[in-house]
Amino acid sequence: MRSLLLRTVLSTRPRACKLLPFRRISPPARLATTRPLTLEQLAAVTAASSIATSTSPVNTGYPLADALPDDSQPSESSATSPAQLRTPDTTMASDSDYAAFLERANEPSSAAAQTSAPSSGAGTQSLAAAAPAALVHAAKDRFYTSESDEEFTALAFPCAVLDERAVAAAAASAHESEVQELSVRDFDPRGEYADLVRRVGEVSGGAARVFRVQQGRSGCEYWIVAQQEERAVGVKVKAVET
Repeated sequence: MRSLLLRTVLSTRPRACKLLPFRRISPPARLATTRPLTLEQLAAVTAASSIATSTSPVNTGYPLADALPDDSQPSESSATSPAQLRTPDTTMASDSDYAAFLERANEPSSAAAQTSAPSSGAGTQSLAAAAPAALVHAAKDRFYTSESDEEFTALAFPCAVLDERAVAAAAASAHESEVQELSVRDFDPRGEYADLVRRVGEVSGGAARVFRVQQGRSGCEYWIVAQQEERAVGVKVKAVET
């Protein structure tokens, strides 16, 4: 038993290790390092690379594009000559030239004024020019009561047949549909203008008639007229009725 134990102990003892010869391992070679570039050096490198890129021809692979002229160089046709850079002439026109210019500018306005239709004021003056003196005297200082209180004016105009069409033609600014004949009673229910109606009949030698001529939305004219041979004579007045 004792011999068995001894044999077991001897079998489990560590054996001597064989030492390998010592070999010195050299350290790895140090990697080469570069110092960082300064701003001046970086700018110089960038400028050099851009110059090299711009001066070296680039093959785009497209024959048509490579055949086109370089737009970076100004051509003779596109170059601006010194004569084109001159300032424009700013010499002032003379007084006579300026006067002639104003004359030409005003010519269309003058022609338009001459060819335009006469205004209502001109028509009123032409109607009043041939009015009998007796009616001019009767209408003086006589006013028609309305929102405007206008004065009566005497008139006379050529007329073969006194009706709405003849009055519309004499009014010039009115259409036949805007002329309406009224009775004397409808025009003057209170008899305020009975003397004017009577005076028109006496001067003309016939019966006076009243016509209402519409002018705009709220304006109108009352014509008290009568036939006198180949014309009509009478008085008229403006009124505002809203």
